[in-house]
Amino acid sequence: MKNKVNGIFRKVCNILEWIISAILVVVVAVMCVRFVFDLGGMFDSAPVEFFETFVADIMTLAVGVELIKMLSQHTPATVVEVLMFAIAREMVTHHDSALNTALGVLSICVLFATRKFFFCKNDYDDNNAKEEVVRPFDKEQELQDKSSRLAILNKELDIGNQNDKEIIPLDESSVIIQDKTINHER
Repeated sequence: MKNKVNGIFRKVCNILEWIISAILVVVVAVMCVRFVFDLGGMFDSAPVEFFETFVADIMTLAVGVELIKMLSQHTPATVVEVLMFAIAREMVTHHDSALNTALGVLSICVLFATRKFFFCKNDYDDNNAKEEVVRPFDKEQELQDKSSRLAILNKELDIGNQNDKEIIPLDESSVIIQDKTINHER
């Protein structure tokens, strides 16, 4: 029952994420159209003020696009990218003190280091992780051989209660002992 309820909550959360992503896509698209029309106003105001406003709005759009990617892909790399864009936006649009700028640069450096040293290749793309799960285990035969030898040694050493053990042949030359008290899948 609990697993069924958890599954329903997960589905509802996924649907809500997609709805939020769709709303963000619409807002970003509308803002892009608005920016095209705002380009005509660059001659009406002071060029520096227009440029600062325009860059702030564009950086906000970039953060919005990265947020959409984060909601749809669910990878650690997209989370780091959203954080990097948000920090970069704050640094570019707000002209704060040298200390705040240095902290922003340090934050981006930490995020780059996190990405470089703590992520594996599957953290960048969800599809790679799915392919990795499907790919056969390279050492499967070696694992089976060693498990079989371990089972033979356990039998010879008479480890555990013999009443709870069952001998299952793997092939003609080896056997494996399976504990009846634990539900093993083959």
